[in-house]
Amino acid sequence: MGKVNFFRQKVREVVKHLEEYYLAKTPFLSSDVITIADLFCACELQQLYPVLEEGLYESSAVVTAWMARVRKQTNPFFDEAHQVGRQVRVMYEKIKAQL
Repeated sequence: MGKVNFFRQKVREVVKHLEEYYLAKTPFLSSDVITIADLFCACELQQLYPVLEEGLYESSAVVTAWMARVRKQTNPFFDEAHQVGRQVRVMYEKIKAQL
């Protein structure tokens, strides 16, 4: 297994843990309201977006819904904070298309 596939599998394991443990009973990671833990975790997962790997967490309906709640609770700041990531994604898509 190459390094990329190894780390993809690790992300899948984290997503499963988020779904089955942290988000099993509450809409946010530790309670019914958003906390700094939600912000940190959502920002980490959002880093998959620029490199076209967001499917690793979007495969979980529970985690996808949680990400949407975090975004809704924190916008417009969430989108502003991830603006550079969206720009990087566009560049990455162009480079990948040329390969």
